[in-house]
Amino acid sequence: MLASRLLCVDELVSHVLCIDVLVSHVLCVDVLVSHVLCADVLVSHVLCADVLVSHVLCVDVLVSHVLCVDVLVSHVLCVELLVSHVLDVDVLVSHVL
Repeated sequence: MLASRLLCVDELVSHVLCIDVLVSHVLCVDVLVSHVLCADVLVSHVLCADVLVSHVLCVDVLVSHVLCVDVLVSHVLCVELLVSHVLDVDVLVSHVL
């Protein structure tokens, strides 16, 4: 009788240990899932950083285009000044003649 009760207790203990092992496996899976979610968040941050870098490069290209336009405008103004000087000289020559 005592031996059968000890066997029952032993079986209960082994079941409790099995349940404990299952719980620890569930906790490990939970930790793995949280790591996967963290990795997913990190990947999304890397993708956001990549998008930001591409926007910075686009802004850099736009700034260089603005600078090119500025140089072109200054050349146009120089040509305009030269034309006005030529016209002034033409007026002077016509007065002299």
